[in-house]
Amino acid sequence: MPVVPVTDTRGRLVGIIGAEELRHIGQQEIAEDLKQLSSVAPDSDPLDLPMTILQRRFPWLASALIGALAAGLIVGSFEEALEEAVILASLIPLVMDMAGNAGIQSSTVTIEAMAGASFWRGDIRGRFLREIGGAVLNGVAVGLLTLVGIQVLSLFTAIEAPLWLGLTAAITLLLITVQAAAVGVLVPLGLSKLKFNPAVGTGVFITTVNDLLGITLLFLVAKVFYLPHLVTAGPAAAALSP
Repeated sequence: MPVVPVTDTRGRLVGIIGAEELRHIGQQEIAEDLKQLSSVAPDSDPLDLPMTILQRRFPWLASALIGALAAGLIVGSFEEALEEAVILASLIPLVMDMAGNAGIQSSTVTIEAMAGASFWRGDIRGRFLREIGGAVLNGVAVGLLTLVGIQVLSLFTAIEAPLWLGLTAAITLLLITVQAAAVGVLVPLGLSKLKFNPAVGTGVFITTVNDLLGITLLFLVAKVFYLPHLVTAGPAAAALSP
């Protein structure tokens, strides 16, 4: 049966840890990491009472609330763009969801590497570039799929300038996927550099940052690619006119 020796500061054997204990320790570490990635206190328990749940989870929910309010302010600052093209509002959930998922994927892989033996300081640049390269490919694939989906949808419902709307969505998704991947790698590394546990708070922080940047990118891209073509949209514009 495999065991791990336990020694004191002088290297003298003081005990052993058996396979069952190692498995139990591993399960505890995995459970703690999963809780921290979900912004739940590592000492949380399924038997926690309501007041204990409040104390352990409310700070993270409050942080997420602040991020959501900031995202609402950003949307409000682009009120004129929404008045010109209300359909842009339908892209907001898509952008926020994609940014959050891409960021969490990158951060999870990074934290896993930092916790294991597959991470070393000399590979930080290579790891970052690999994540960015993968994000570019994913962003292009998701963007093209969205572009095609909008064109197909335009065959069944009136959408003003569907090609430019599709390009706006595709470009935005590419940009936010790359940006989210970069944030997902840099945030855990930054927290580790500052001597903080990279798993603690990473989920809420990354989701909030990516939501804010994603919404901003959507409206900036729309101002360049979509809004200028609304007046010259042709039959679709006429169909939408009162």
